[in-house]
Amino acid sequence: MILQKQKTYKLGAAQRYENSIRKLVNPLDLLVLWDDIVEDKVEDFWPDGLAFEYLILRSFEIEGAEVAWPYITKGRNSNNAIEQTDGVIYTAGISCIVESKETRNAINYEPIAKLRSKLMRRPSSVIGSVFSIKGFTSACLQLAEYNMPQTILMWEGEEIRTAIEDGEFTRKLILKYRNFVQHGVQDINTDYTKP
Repeated sequence: MILQKQKTYKLGAAQRYENSIRKLVNPLDLLVLWDDIVEDKVEDFWPDGLAFEYLILRSFEIEGAEVAWPYITKGRNSNNAIEQTDGVIYTAGISCIVESKETRNAINYEPIAKLRSKLMRRPSSVIGSVFSIKGFTSACLQLAEYNMPQTILMWEGEEIRTAIEDGEFTRKLILKYRNFVQHGVQDINTDYTKP
């Protein structure tokens, strides 16, 4: 498989998005973008949902994580896209594939199923995280319990905002992962648990 930069936008756009998001250098800068996303006031520069994808990755990067920006994977012998990935986070010994959803309603199970499928094609140590501004439907939360053996952590709304504000995405990722290992529940909100 060949990894290539996202080409669903104009040539060179992916680099412009990376350059733009990297101008945000601290949690306060990121919070301004978060508020714009939540209030649907994002500049026309960002296509739908892309600002949120880059915000999540940049939040981890500012904290010292290595990130892989959004990309597509093509088949070895063709130009056909096999999958599109919103990004990958490498931190504290954790490799985490990211799925970010900026929707006006709680998301259903489809993004979880999509991420689960990606994880099934990777080493068993790789985990996934789904970030949703509006959270998850009750049906989604119920179905997510059957993701095993794939580990998918779920993040929503205020928990995301608090992680940005506190500059603690990495710590909260570790805490979420440990809680999942210990209790087998992937949607534990780290704002209500102790390390």
